Amino acid sequence: MGAIDMFNDFVKLIESESLPVEAVAIADGDAIIAERHFVPDQDRNIYSHTKSYVSTAIGIAIEDGLLSLDSRLVDSFPEYVPSDAQLELGQITTVLPNQGFVVAIQCPESGDFDNIVRPALHEHLLLSLTT
Repeated sequence: MGAIDMFNDFVKLIESESLPVEAVAIADGDAIIAERHFVPDQDRNIYSHTKSYVSTAIGIAIEDGLLSLDSRLVDSFPEYVPSDAQLELGQITTVLPNQGFVVAIQCPESGDFDNIVRPALHEHLLLSLTT
């Protein structure tokens, strides 16, 4: 039995058991050999997973010399700065060990979180770094 046959059997199992799987794929290097999506292509709230992805990306950017602890993300992504953001200041103190920084963000009352990052980028995302 080849890889594609095994893949197709796996897809059938997922469907027959109604397993909560969004997608599966087989890749060989950069080429996707087979893939199957089980749910519509739509935005999803991934809650706290975002912190892991963002911290990894920022760590890589710092390691590659693209950002430093003194960098403001607004300077790196000026195309995301809205002209009419309304901001409130909040304190986050446990993002980095023994360091804190102030971020600007306002959560929408409507519950529409699609554009929650842009207001934070309007002002100094990294206003001050303390040690």
